Amino acid sequence: NNGERMITLELTDHEAQALTNLLDLGVKSGGLNVAMAGAVLFQKIKTAAEDARKPKTNGEAMTGATP
Repeated sequence: NNGERMITLELTDHEAQALTNLLDLGVKSGGLNVAMAGAVLFQKIKTAAEDARKPKTNGEAMTGATP
């Protein structure tokens, strides 16, 4: 993360899809100049959505802890 501060953002599935659609439009509009940034952000959204769909283990469900 190059020393940058990380933030956490919670989105519903619908909000994540809307954000993905906006990224798609931005990449199409901005072309190669924004394609790499769009791809990185899309992958982060996709990975977070996949992780959120995975069933929680007993410890996670009881404590809210994440691996």
